[in-house]
This record gives sequence, structure tokens and C-alpha cells, in this order.
Amino acid sequence: MFHRCSPEHFGICPSDCLEHRGCKPEFPYLGAGLGAWWTLARVVYTLGYTTNDPQMRLPGGFTAVFSILGLLFTTSYSAFRFAYPSL
Repeated sequence: MFHRCSPEHFGICPSDCLEHRGCKPEFPYLGAGLGAWWTLARVVYTLGYTTNDPQMRLPGGFTAVFSILGLLFTTSYSAFRFAYPSL
């Protein structure tokens, strides 16, 4: 059974992982690793959520945030490099 807290993030990570569909990705292994890290973090969060102890959700939640920030940074950097290749 899914809780609303898990599926709401499904649109964030896949769109960030696939953001490079129009150009060559500059960080393919990093993007794949961060996407796998995010997926594992969401599994840990969901397992912690099933314990009904709020403290058990923290490891998965914090880890997911850092992986999303990494994906956003690499996507933004690649988009900037694509828009301004001479810089």
C-alpha cells in the first residue's frame, strides 16, 4: 500500500534523470548513480514509514534530499553548458 508521501516524488527523479534527452549527457554515470541512490533512499524511507516511528524515516528522507540536489545540480550545469557552449 502506497502512502501519498512516496508517489509524490516519482515525478521529480525520473524527469531529472531524463532531462538530457535533447543533448549528450555530460555526467551519465553520475546521473545513473544519483538516480539509483534516490531509489534506494525512497525504499529506506518507505520501510521506515511502515514502523510508525517518525525517527526511522529520517535516514531515507535526508539521503533522498541529497541525491535530488545532486541531480538538480548536474542537470542545471549541463543545461547551462548546452545553452552557453562557449563559456
